[in-house]
Amino acid sequence: MSRRGDTLMEVLVALFILALFLPSLFSALGGCLLGAIRIEGADARRYGTDWWFNRLGSTVNVASLASMPRDLPGGGVSFVWSSRVGSHGEVWVTLEARSGTLDSPLVTVRAF
Repeated sequence: MSRRGDTLMEVLVALFILALFLPSLFSALGGCLLGAIRIEGADARRYGTDWWFNRLGSTVNVASLASMPRDLPGGGVSFVWSSRVGSHGEVWVTLEARSGTLDSPLVTVRAF
């Protein structure tokens, strides 16, 4: 009869230990998945920024900026930009690339 009580106690201790470790295990797995998603988003924003500036070319004017795409082909990255003319006639372009709603945008400034 005492064996049945020992088994019950072992099961209760195992459940208690499991209840202690499961939340931290799920938290760690969730953190890893979220980290992978954020890295993927950062890669997409970096690629999108390079693609956008390469498409823009070396001569920049209002017409060339107006014809630039607002999204990366295939989706995933959207672009918002502004421009201003510097004191020496150079054009400063500020590009904001966003991918998804979780991540902060990548802001890049280049002079042409």
